[in-house]
Amino acid sequence: MVMYETLWLYGVVPMISRQATADADLCGMKVPKGTRLQILIAMLHRNEEVWGVDTGAFNPQDFTMLEAKATLALILRRFAFEVAPEYVHAPVDFMTLQPSKGLPVMLNFLDV
Repeated sequence: MVMYETLWLYGVVPMISRQATADADLCGMKVPKGTRLQILIAMLHRNEEVWGVDTGAFNPQDFTMLEAKATLALILRRFAFEVAPEYVHAPVDFMTLQPSKGLPVMLNFLDV
C-alpha cells in the first residue's frame, strides 16, 4: 500500500505531452489545432474536485489489494517463471525503460 501511495503522489512519469488534432475549447481556453499540451500527472492526482480535499495527504489505506495479493501469492507458489529462449535483450527508453522486443516468459508448473 505504501508503494502504491508513493507512486500516486510521486509517479515515475511526471508529465505527458499531447498535440491537439483539432481546434478545441479547454475549460474556456481556445486551443488551436497543432498546439502541444503538457499534462502534469501530479496535478491530475491532486485535483480536489476529483479526489477529495485530502488528495495531497499520504494515505496508504486508499489501496486495499491485500486479498488480491494473497490470492496471487497462493497461485504463484505453484509455478516457476523463466525468460523464454526467444527473448532478445533490447531495452528502450520510452518514458520508462521497457523491453523493445517484448518479454516472453515461460510459466512452469511446480509439483508441490
